[in-house]
Parts: sequence; C-alpha cells; structure tokens
Amino acid sequence: MRLLFAIALPLLLPAQEELLYEHRVVVATTTEDRENEIDQSLERNVNQLAAHGYAVSAILGGFADIADNLLMRPPNDGNSIDRSGITLVVMHRPVIANAPAREYRLLHLRYWLGVDRIVARLGKEGFRLAAVSWEGGYFHAAFERIAGQEPVEYRVYRTAKRLGWDKHMMADPAVPLRLQRVVQIFPDFALAELASPKESPAEFVWSSDALHQSTRHEQKLNELAKSGFRVQFVRVRRNELDAALLKPAGGAVPAPAIDLDNGYWGGPCGRGRIAGADAWNDGQVYCIAEDPKGPIMNRGFDLELNPHRDLGGQLFFGRSSCEARARLYSKRPATIRLARALQLESEINRDLPKGYRVAHLFAGRQEGRDQRLVVMGTQAPMEAVAGPPARRGPAPALRVEVEGLGLQLLANEEVELNERLSRELRSTDIVAWVEINNSTGDQHILLTGCAVSRRERDDAVRTLNRLLTRSAFSRYPIRNEMLVEGFR
Repeated sequence: MRLLFAIALPLLLPAQEELLYEHRVVVATTTEDRENEIDQSLERNVNQLAAHGYAVSAILGGFADIADNLLMRPPNDGNSIDRSGITLVVMHRPVIANAPAREYRLLHLRYWLGVDRIVARLGKEGFRLAAVSWEGGYFHAAFERIAGQEPVEYRVYRTAKRLGWDKHMMADPAVPLRLQRVVQIFPDFALAELASPKESPAEFVWSSDALHQSTRHEQKLNELAKSGFRVQFVRVRRNELDAALLKPAGGAVPAPAIDLDNGYWGGPCGRGRIAGADAWNDGQVYCIAEDPKGPIMNRGFDLELNPHRDLGGQLFFGRSSCEARARLYSKRPATIRLARALQLESEINRDLPKGYRVAHLFAGRQEGRDQRLVVMGTQAPMEAVAGPPARRGPAPALRVEVEGLGLQLLANEEVELNERLSRELRSTDIVAWVEINNSTGDQHILLTGCAVSRRERDDAVRTLNRLLTRSAFSRYPIRNEMLVEGFR
C-alpha cells in the first residue's frame, strides 16, 4: 500500500483541556467526469471552508480499491481521465479560538512529469506543504498559504542512472546546507524543502526492519534521534516498515525520543506527536511518534464498511444519518459521494474525543476479512500562526455543482430555488433540498431531506409548490422523497 495585507491576528489557542475542534469532510461535488472539473471542484470546496478558518487535517490514504468503491470512483485504467481528485479531505478549526483565513492548492499525482515546475511555483507563491497521503497508485498533497508567510523553495528529485532519488538529492550542491524536509512522492521520486543556508549540513538516512521487529526497530530509531535525526515519513512495504529520517541543516541535537507503535485499527500511537503512520492488510496501523513521555495523547476509531440493506445495498458505515440517507435518493454520483462525506463528518464530530483533531485517515483492509475507514486523532495543538482573520459565522454547506454543456442556466435555477427554499424553511424542523431533472422523458423535481413529522414534510411540499408557481418548472411533477424521523 502506498499511507499581511490586513492587520494580522494571532491564532489564540485556549488551554488544551478546554480546546474543542469542529470537523468538516470535503469531496468533489461536480457532476462532470473530467479531470479538471473534479480537481477544481474539490479545491474550490476546500477553499470555501479555508476562508472560514478551517485547516486541512488529513486526505484519505490507504487502499485505492476501497476508496474506489466508497466514492464510486472508476478505478484507474490507464486512460486519459485521472479521477484521483475524487477523494475525502478532512478539515478542522477550533471552536472558540480565532483562526486565520487560509488558502489551499491540492495535488493528486500518479507520475512525476511536470511536478517539479508545479511545486516550485507553489513555493514561490507562498504555499507550504501542509498534508500528504498515499493511496494505492495516488499521492495526494495539500499546500497551504496564509497571508504574510515567506516563500519557500521546493525541488523534486528522481531515481536515475542507477542512483536513488535520495543520492541525487544529497549530491546537489545547493541542498545539504539548506535541506529542511523530505517527502517521498512515489518510490522513484521525492520532494525536498529548502530554506536559507545554515552552518551545518543536513544528513538523510533510511531505517527499515520487519514489521514484527518493532522493539529492535524502535531502538535503532532512537539511536538516530540522539544524533538529531527526525522522522520525515513512514511507509509499510510488503512485510517491512520503512522510515525516512533527516537531520535538517543546522538541526539541533538531540531530536525528541521516538516510539514505534502498532495497534489494531482505531487505537494506535498512544502518546507523542505523530511523525508518520501507515495502515496494512494485517488489520493494524503502524505509527511513529516523537516525545512519547510528553503530554500529547492520540486516539481514534474505525468504521466498518458494509452494504447497508436500508440504503439499497450501498456501501456505507457507522450509524447512517437521516441527511446522508436522504441524499442517496439522487442519481447524481456527486450526491452519493457527498452523502458519504456527510456521514463521515457526523461520525468524526460525534466519536472523536474532546480536545482531539483528526491527524490521519486510512481506507484499510484485513486480508480476507473486513474493510474499514480508520480515523486517527491527536491532542497535538494546532501550530500558532498569524494572518488575516477568517470570515465569521458558520461555513456554507457543500452542494452538488451541476456542470456541463448547456446546463449552466439549469444549475443557476437550482441554486436559486434551493436558497429560497432554505430561507422559507429556516424556522421549521425541516432540512430539505431539490434537484431539477431535465432529461428528455424524465422531467421532474426531486425533493428530499428530513422532517420530524408528516406535517413538516407536507409543509415542505406546499412551500416548494408555491415557489415553483411562476417558475419555468411549474409543470414539472414533484417527486417527494423526504424522510420523516426525529433527526434533531
């Protein structure tokens, strides 16, 4: 498997025991099936939340075939359509603390071609690598920009002429005195982050051992930590755990102590700041954390993926919410993805302990048995940063973006109709939305959502009929699929 132009406000974090986070889960919601639309939709949705102070926590990693099934993503067959932007992105923000506005650029890679130019440009524009994940043959990365941050230089190194990318990286005369971070993208190329020159050069090493030799491997890692080496990333390869370690240019000695841990899904990495983790098909997560005697604890949970009978056999997980089930009445693939994102969001906000934020998200499998989503949470506080303040108030909900030739007018009408319906129903116990279906021979308005009683559901239908009276869709029949249950 592959794991300020405005007055700057500091990020004021309360005491750790008082800190609460709220999480959102983001997917691409375009109805188009083209690479550019998919990638732009995901990035647009992420930045919509980032403007309200949300930061990227994790991007789905793990087994790509599980993600394919969960997200209704056609498997990569080598064709020209790259659907790797169909993934899950988890974001978080502190509930009671000020947060800066953020901006993101997302990358979803299958090969190295052109990556060096892309990351070099992002660094010059002030974007810094904030989160990565490995998902089968995909590499996902989020680059974050907060106004006022200094630019950074990124370079990409590839395996060539029988020398690994790490050899080429360290042989570059511009690197040893400037190297601060290394992230492997795929086995044959990696990204290096460079800073201003320091007095002492960087050193880079690999540490590998069998999965069952965790005690021996931990001892080797701690010997390296005493010399100033910091873990850069962790990958499980067949039956071995590979850890890449870097003594940064000008790095202090010694580095924090290291704990190598492995545990069943939902309970790995008991203490320390997580430096890297990966899930494997033995049903466990392997994790390396720094400073295991410090105050930071890590806890998580796992969600078994199963076909749900009450969801028409759809692959789902956890205690399905009313809103998630209601969205499954739509035939638009993006809506199904959104339903799963909403369900995961609900599970995270309910099950992650107080004071924890998401650090990693994996699609995992135990060979020959079940498949799961693994959520890893940490008490590690957010990094204190300064920047223009984020927009106040709740961030807008994600919506399906109807795109395609000749559909822009329809999409605008649908957005306007949903906004009017939301305003009309604001004071009621109803969550409802509509889809306008304009296919030849199947013209109708789909009304779905959740109401606490039949009366509220009937109110939603009457309200929608009134809104449609003078519209271009007044003669379209309403297909009422609203669910009635005490969803609040």
